[in-house]
Amino acid sequence: MSSYPRVASLAIIALLFAVNLYRAATQSITHDEALTYETFVAQSWDAVFHTYDANHHVLHTILCKLSTGLFGLSEFALRLPSLLGGLLFLYVAFCFGEELFGKSWIQPLAVAVLCLNPYLLDFLSAARGYGMAIGFFFLALYLLWRYVSGRRGNWILVKAGAALGLSVAANLTLLFPCLSLLAIFAALAIRKVKDTKSSTIVWLLVPFVVIDWILLFDPLSQATRGNFYVGSLSVGEAVLSLVQPSFSLFTAAVVLQVIAWVLLPFVFAMLAFLAYHVIRRWETATVGAMILALSATTMVLTFALLIAAFLLFDVPLPAGRTGLYWIPLFTLACLAAVATKPRVLIVFASLLVLVYLAELRTNYYADWGYDRHSNQLIAAIAQRNRTHSPVTIGGSWQYEPSLNFYREKLRYTWMKEVERGAPDGAFDFYVLSVADLAVAERLHLDLIFRDSVTGAVVAVQKR
Repeated sequence: MSSYPRVASLAIIALLFAVNLYRAATQSITHDEALTYETFVAQSWDAVFHTYDANHHVLHTILCKLSTGLFGLSEFALRLPSLLGGLLFLYVAFCFGEELFGKSWIQPLAVAVLCLNPYLLDFLSAARGYGMAIGFFFLALYLLWRYVSGRRGNWILVKAGAALGLSVAANLTLLFPCLSLLAIFAALAIRKVKDTKSSTIVWLLVPFVVIDWILLFDPLSQATRGNFYVGSLSVGEAVLSLVQPSFSLFTAAVVLQVIAWVLLPFVFAMLAFLAYHVIRRWETATVGAMILALSATTMVLTFALLIAAFLLFDVPLPAGRTGLYWIPLFTLACLAAVATKPRVLIVFASLLVLVYLAELRTNYYADWGYDRHSNQLIAAIAQRNRTHSPVTIGGSWQYEPSLNFYREKLRYTWMKEVERGAPDGAFDFYVLSVADLAVAERLHLDLIFRDSVTGAVVAVQKR
């Protein structure tokens, strides 16, 4: 009987991974995935290691290049590294659930809360590197918690350092959380954990530094300030950018704003306060209290570093997917904080799981809703051009990378490479977003296909 909660938790992980597999295999390629392929994966190895852009997540790019080289170009092959990184996160979430709640039936509920956020799930299969980076980061957090909770050994530190290095290499947005976790762990271990000396931390630092030196030094040496262009200039807007895709059912803007600007900052402050008291009484801290201390203090230091970078160097605050790590980190800290209050946890976790389930999506990624049927757009062009005569395609800039991706995947040699430019140039076919539909009217185009969901159209010149 006692093993049933564990089996239920594993079933949740297996089911979510199956959903991720389905999405990776069936969902149309998105703009940023195709742009990653076009700009880096399809290029030479020299371009991978000696150029940088905010869209270039080096370790993820390397693995995508290997997977598409082995299995051929397809949506699934391009997304395979993200799928495996997502599986790592799901497994670590299961480990945290088991450590926090043991054989209790709260365990599968906690695992579901950690994993079911719809915005987080998007990036456990989308070929963007964020899910992989979060998976490695949470593995490091889990290993370092094991160390401070009494499971000593330099080998644990080596694995944690390697995980931190791989996290940053997979996606540079995890740099500040990884540095914060390193600093918090070092301070806690040296001051609170018996038999830990400052020299012990070398076992953690060496693999972290070596991995990122090998993978990131050359690309980042080519970077300029202009490469770091994604983010927000307001803390409130940055928080809202994570709340909106996580709770899209709440269409009332005031509800989302209350969550982002009132509820979450209050809970954040409470978590920091509780973590402070845990650290003061470290000798008597429980499992949940130690996880709370590590996760909450990591969040506080990360926030401080982000604000400092913003004020001193004009680095934008993370927004949307660039701040994705806040979702599972904040959730884990909340679970740890109420681990000893099962009734409170059950009520709020159950409500959150129900909301997440209601928002579960399997046919598009929230950040690229306009691309949910880009494969149908290219199919409409192929259907019209049955003779395979050479054609040019233009239109809205959003569709340029995805059209080129399918051009290469399907080996449409009759289709000239799509170039980004004005949507109303002279083309044989036009692919237009809703925002550019006026082009079809101005040029008196014939519509040959309309996506009933996104409103995108394929059009041709009237004969």
